Amino acid sequence: MIAMEEARERARKLSPTKQGPRISDSGAMKWSLEAELPEASQSRTMDEKNITLIDNLDIQIDDFTVKVRIIRLWSQLLFKDPEQLYSIEMILMDEEGSKIHANVLQKWIPKFKKLLHEGAAIFIKNPTIARHVSKYKLIDNTNN
Repeated sequence: MIAMEEARERARKLSPTKQGPRISDSGAMKWSLEAELPEASQSRTMDEKNITLIDNLDIQIDDFTVKVRIIRLWSQLLFKDPEQLYSIEMILMDEEGSKIHANVLQKWIPKFKKLLHEGAAIFIKNPTIARHVSKYKLIDNTNN
């Protein structure tokens, strides 16, 4: 398991690009991380005042950064082929205790699997948000 500090440093500048999190009317969100891993030579400093809390996420704004801790992590297998991994599912929590459901889809698992561990603190920068319409919700948030 990667040490907490090492995981935080390696994940500090995750930058999802195209398909990002999907947020439901109840606030349940799924993240599809699509980013390049940060290079070791890049600066790891982050301006703390630019962090957006989960309760303040807005589907019409795509220029923000969230700082979260992975409090629960599990794998979702393909329905038609239980030998294949479909996604990595997570519950993320911000510093105020707000929680959100997130996932990394199959094509992005090789890039992010080593960074994602229960207890890891990560920054996710500039994700795209859309409504999540599934009836199955793991987290009941109040934001839209």
